[in-house]
Amino acid sequence: MPVCVDPTAALPKIEKTQDDTAAHNTPNPEFLFRAIEQWDGPYASARGVLAESEKWRAIGGRGAEWLIRRTADETDLEILSRVATVLSEIGAPGIPEIIKWLKIKSSEEHQCALLQALAWMDPAETAFEAEAVKVVRGGLESPSCDVREKAISAAKAIPAIEARNLLKEYLLNEKHSALKTLAEEALRDITGE
Repeated sequence: MPVCVDPTAALPKIEKTQDDTAAHNTPNPEFLFRAIEQWDGPYASARGVLAESEKWRAIGGRGAEWLIRRTADETDLEILSRVATVLSEIGAPGIPEIIKWLKIKSSEEHQCALLQALAWMDPAETAFEAEAVKVVRGGLESPSCDVREKAISAAKAIPAIEARNLLKEYLLNEKHSALKTLAEEALRDITGE
């Protein structure tokens, strides 16, 4: 009988200390998350999303860690898409946490959101992350078409040479025609051919 392992069990708990003055001046992540859950009304506009993303960016890597942990079991695709947007806005400070969770293979929906966040980031922020190549490769090898699709998109977040090699290798084995087409388009975008 397979044993299910809780991926959060091995991760360190985030604890605030009284000495952490940054924590005292930082917005409460749970409060900010409620705004993500309700991206309608004033939050639905581009200005509202930008304002909320700025608050998450101010928290940086700690905010990314909290957000990724909080949504590990989330199945609402709209919320996960919003989380991907916020993580992409957090940028480089959130990349180590995204990579950590992609390595532990969280739920399929969660993996898709994390790969999408990488895909939406500025490539200048992700290019230095050697581990990003490994998680994109892992996504391309997933049995899930959805995860493979997001991994194809995330290939632009890794150095062009590695992306080209990964996508060429991927195209040799992919049977799904729509994913092959997507990978071919990504390869053309990356190589400029």
